[in-house]
Amino acid sequence: MIDATPARVSHLIRFQVIVPVERITEESLLSLIGSEGICPETEGTIERVMDALPRHAHAEDSRLLLGPLAAAGVDVLGFDRGKRVRIPKGVAVRTTGPVAQTTETRRAQIITVHNAFAGHFMHDHLREAVVQWAGSGGYWKQAALNDILVNGGGPV
Repeated sequence: MIDATPARVSHLIRFQVIVPVERITEESLLSLIGSEGICPETEGTIERVMDALPRHAHAEDSRLLLGPLAAAGVDVLGFDRGKRVRIPKGVAVRTTGPVAQTTETRRAQIITVHNAFAGHFMHDHLREAVVQWAGSGGYWKQAALNDILVNGGGPV
């Protein structure tokens, strides 16, 4: 049972919107608009995502997460603070080191989640859901949750 007090529920659980599709594509989102069982708030979020799609570089492929939307079956509970997550080989990882950079993991690694942030809109651009953990030297690292899941990673 989830303790639903705001201090206990992660950002990812509170703000990632689950939609009833296996993969998020432009066609699957279009099919949801106006369908039964979709609340007006979710429909509004889907419409905002659809408006932002032309500006989003990775929107043409099928995804498990896109901005604030998550496909059905994505377990966001496994990414709470303190949980252990497998980051597969080949996932792009961003760091906040002296020179902020993005590198691909050369091997799979197990990390301990510090924060998981839901995807959102920033100035009409989609931002991806990310998992953040402590890296070496006191710097933070983060990776897109969609990349982790698509490449076979996830909670351990």
